[in-house]
Amino acid sequence: MMAHSGTSGSTGGDAPLRTDLRDRRRAQTNDLIADAFSELTLTNPRFTMQELADAAGISVRTLYRHFANREELVAGMLRVVNQRMPPEHISGEGLIEPGSEGRVRRSFEIFGEHDKLMRAVVVARLSGSLVDPSHGERNARIVEGVEQRHGDKPDVLKRQLAALTRLIGGSAGWMTLTDGAIDLTHEEAGDAAAWALRTLIAAADAENGRLE
Repeated sequence: MMAHSGTSGSTGGDAPLRTDLRDRRRAQTNDLIADAFSELTLTNPRFTMQELADAAGISVRTLYRHFANREELVAGMLRVVNQRMPPEHISGEGLIEPGSEGRVRRSFEIFGEHDKLMRAVVVARLSGSLVDPSHGERNARIVEGVEQRHGDKPDVLKRQLAALTRLIGGSAGWMTLTDGAIDLTHEEAGDAAAWALRTLIAAADAENGRLE
């Protein structure tokens, strides 16, 4: 009886360990897929699922167990990115307010930590192969912030200010600042974006017409 009871207890105790092992293996496979997705999106954006599986070093069957189709794959990569972003970046909250420079610097720092994946996501978004549901929320929050701070200003100024804030403080702005001949470091890019936002907010405070 005691032996039987001990065996049952051991089996029950092993279940969480097996679950934890499966979760870790799944996370490791997701990391392999994310790395391969990043490489292929930047070099061969029309890659097939088979090519992605080969690049990740896994079977295509395993890939399809994680992502049933390309749409799920792209959505999954977006979730990976969003999980690593500060909540204020996802919502766009506070970008238009004084003191927002710290938020922008932190976002750019995290972009740099996941450089290839972030660039791949930006490329996929700009090419139309990735739809980011939080994109609209960020835009709405920025527009709301502009309205609260500059509600008495002309509509064209408010729209310009919202668009420029979104451009400067977002991942596309980060990618532009850290790419190409100028090639700023991620820290330098964060400083530049913070300065640009601070300057933009000050100019908007003093402006009554369009931003010229």
